[in-house]
Amino acid sequence: MIKIYIDGSCDPNPGEGRIGIVGYQEGKKEELFTLSYFIGQATNNIAEYQALITGLKYAIKQQYEDVLFKTDSNIVACQFSRKWKKSKTPHLQKLLEEALLLKKQLKNVRIEWIPREQNVRADELSTMSFKNY
Repeated sequence: MIKIYIDGSCDPNPGEGRIGIVGYQEGKKEELFTLSYFIGQATNNIAEYQALITGLKYAIKQQYEDVLFKTDSNIVACQFSRKWKKSKTPHLQKLLEEALLLKKQLKNVRIEWIPREQNVRADELSTMSFKNY
């Protein structure tokens, strides 16, 4: 299994959005990959969804079969796992639908909410992209 930690951030909110993603092979401490991107104008929730979508696209490209996403965004975790059926916000609903379509291209995909303290590396990567822009 591949564990992919995702984070999105904006400065200010809304403002310049960035994402950070880090992947690990289950049972290993070494980073398998890292991604850090500027995504343009966004809100924090949009940035969180863009991190998930980018992570899904990367997993598809790498042909990963078993993926666990970890995020500190409760809204993304609950909507993507279908605990909450849909978004009340049209632009977030569109991103959710895109993520759910990408999910169908992978054999086994799950998402788990984690406290921010457990998402430090993905947060660093999203913050680093602010500093490098």
